[in-house]
Amino acid sequence: MDCQSYAKNKELESVIIPEGVTRIPEKCFDQCGRLKEVILPVSLEEICDMAFSGCMALEKISIPANVNAIGNQAFTYCMGLKEFEVSDDNNDYSSYKGVLYDKFRSVLVKYPAGLTGKAELDEDVLEIGEWAFEWSAVNEILIPEGVTRINSRAFSGCIRLEKITLPETVTRIGDQAFFGCRSLKELTIPEGVMIIERSAFYNCSSLEKIYIPESVASIDSWAFEGCPSLTVFCPEGSYAWEYCEAADVPHAVC
Repeated sequence: MDCQSYAKNKELESVIIPEGVTRIPEKCFDQCGRLKEVILPVSLEEICDMAFSGCMALEKISIPANVNAIGNQAFTYCMGLKEFEVSDDNNDYSSYKGVLYDKFRSVLVKYPAGLTGKAELDEDVLEIGEWAFEWSAVNEILIPEGVTRINSRAFSGCIRLEKITLPETVTRIGDQAFFGCRSLKELTIPEGVMIIERSAFYNCSSLEKIYIPESVASIDSWAFEGCPSLTVFCPEGSYAWEYCEAADVPHAVC
């Protein structure tokens, strides 16, 4: 049973979804800009992509025990969201300091976009999920040791992000991972990263310096497109050096 759609309802401020509903479909509450309170039923199993997109006034969401699937963009553009709360009986998801994780906190699923300052992450996290920090208001992120993968669009649209520290354990930076991080000026790619995927730093318009180690063996197309002030620092003769030569990206020996 699907939830009734309230998309683009500009007056809706509170909703109680009745028991028996198992699925909130795509864009069900899309652009309900005044929606402040949502009570989800115990029967709920799935929250689809963009189900609550653009719910700018929503500050907290409580995930019931039976929810086993949440779309990567279920809460996109929820700029006021500050807390996820997850039932202790949920077998697939958990929360820590308001952040949504998988059950074992190994994958960071969604960081509330309304939280500001320095991001606090669980020390046991191993992976930053797709769209995890999308449009986040944080200005600093310390990724803990043990994280191996930064997935697609992980930090896309983090326009306030000024500093991010990546651990030596990271091996892959996903497609459009830092797309549009226009406040980011400098970044060090740690030794151990092997792959930088397509458009990873696309439109990071303030990025001036990026340090890329010898370990990087693949950089996909448009990785540094829209970075007019960028100089790539890398070992001469490395894969990154050869990429910059071929792509006409300013570069220098680090």
